[in-house]
Amino acid sequence: MDNIFAYYPLPYVESLFYIDTDLYQYYLGREDQSVNEKVMISRIEQQIKVTKIVAECVDLKKVKEKSPRLADYMLGLKGTAVFLFQVYLQVLLCSFLYILQLL
Repeated sequence: MDNIFAYYPLPYVESLFYIDTDLYQYYLGREDQSVNEKVMISRIEQQIKVTKIVAECVDLKKVKEKSPRLADYMLGLKGTAVFLFQVYLQVLLCSFLYILQLL
């Protein structure tokens, strides 16, 4: 869901500035983390929905008319979201194939 909150508002932003502050601390090794294989499998529908929303929520042609640099940046983010979804699917596929080998 973080992808949507970071991506969707970009065309409406007029200025940004950097704050050197940690807003979130990511703890490694927790069983409920989104990168945990079992959690990934259980949330595949959510990941599909998020990827689809990011892919469709902004008309990059309109953004490009206003700001070509922003449109290029957002296109890169969209490509990254799709790439990460492909990685997500690969992990699920590998898990599935591994389970089949055990049967």
